[in-house]
Amino acid sequence: MFLAIPTEPQGGNHTPAFAKAAATMEAHNATISVSKGLALTAVRVLNDAQFFGQVSIYMMVYQRLRVT
Repeated sequence: MFLAIPTEPQGGNHTPAFAKAAATMEAHNATISVSKGLALTAVRVLNDAQFFGQVSIYMMVYQRLRVT
């Protein structure tokens, strides 16, 4: 899951433009939304053994593909 907040051009991470954009209500709402999604995913991983197994397999495959 990725979080993107609207910034002005050239307003990538670790820039004054990004810091300004991060202080907006729109950025706050996006962050809250993503945080809720991550929390609900964690609850499902902890409470659903089949889903945990699927996530575990995905992560193992992903990690092997990344190591090149």
